[in-house]
This record gives sequence, C-alpha cells and structure tokens, in this order.
Amino acid sequence: MNRKELNELAKRICESEVPTHFEPDESRLLIQVWRLVAQGQPVAEERIEQIASKLNLSTEAAFSFIFRLSERDEHGNIVGIFGLSQKNHPHKFIVDSKTFATWCAWDALFLPSMLKQTAEIESTCPATKETIRVTLTPGRVERIEPDKAILSFILPQPTKDGLDSVEAVRRAFCCHVHFFRSTEAATDWFSGKEEIALLTVKEGYQLGQLAFKEILQFV
Repeated sequence: MNRKELNELAKRICESEVPTHFEPDESRLLIQVWRLVAQGQPVAEERIEQIASKLNLSTEAAFSFIFRLSERDEHGNIVGIFGLSQKNHPHKFIVDSKTFATWCAWDALFLPSMLKQTAEIESTCPATKETIRVTLTPGRVERIEPDKAILSFILPQPTKDGLDSVEAVRRAFCCHVHFFRSTEAATDWFSGKEEIALLTVKEGYQLGQLAFKEILQFV
C-alpha cells in the first residue's frame, strides 16, 4: 500500500466501531496502564484510582473507560489492556525479558511505540504452522523472519450490540488479524471467505502509527 492508501485505511479504522478515538486524559490513562501491565504483575483497582486522581479524572469515568478495554483476573485486577495481555494468546510479545501476548498480530506492531520499548514478537502462521519472528523498536521494524511475512487485516463490521467489550472486539476483529508466512499462504487460508486486506509487516507498523497518532502524542 502507498501512503495515501494507508491513510485511508487508518481513517476507516477510526470510523469503525473498534474504539480508537480517546480524549486526552483517557489516552494518558491508557498509556500508564499499558506500562503497568508491561511490568508483569496484575494491576489493582487502587492503582487506577491513583492515576485517575493525578489526571483529574473521576474514579467512575476512569473505571468505565479502562474496564471496557481490559481483561481482569478473578480478583478484579487488570491483566490485559487494549491488546497487551499477561494471559495466553496466539502472539507472543517479549519486552524487557518478560513474555506477554497480544490479542491480535497488529497489536504487537503498535505496542512498542506506546511502551517505548523494543519488542520481540513470535507468532505462528495459521496456514503453514511456521514461526514468524519480528523485532521492533519504538521507531521502526528491525527484523522480519521470514522476510516475506505479511499481516492479514479486516475492518470490523457493525454489529447490533456494538464493539464495546473485549470479547466483541476479538470476535469481530482479532480472530482475522494474523501473521502469515506469505501472501499465498494467507490467500489460501481465507479462500475468499472474508474481505481481507494483506499488508507487509512494515505497512502494518505504519498503519498503527497513523491510526493511533492521537494517543502517540502523549507517549
């Protein structure tokens, strides 16, 4: 895709039901919770209250925002937030020698910029079962193995209940977004069943920078 096409896709993402437009204080809150999750321990509600207080957000508003984007454990602690998870998901995401996972392949491409950390990504091509490895710094894609690996991407379709929960986003979006060994492998896998865009890994990274530019200004 050229820059114009990526900009158009980013615009369509922001107009879709996947939550991508946040108020400034919501963006600041999200960034801080991402980084707490990336420390590797569950994040207690008290920490959210403390951050919200410093941002002059009400506790109610902070919890309402964070809880619709997060995974929680049996004690109510946050163990995953908007793509980054301490739970087990298909895409392994390693930062600072700690192993996490991401909800979909694309999450792994924009999270290093949010965390301001280099990440190692390991995923499995659904079609060939080969391992895909990617190294990203906050500012660029450093390594892709195999070098012809691509990213499948789908725009979520409107649903009756909307996409205001983690489960809804996964069903409508994440389950279609993978790393593949090659364009041919992805084409065979989907076999025309879904309207899928195929991007290079670097295009996927660039798309993240465009789609989340409002959040990135607070990083």
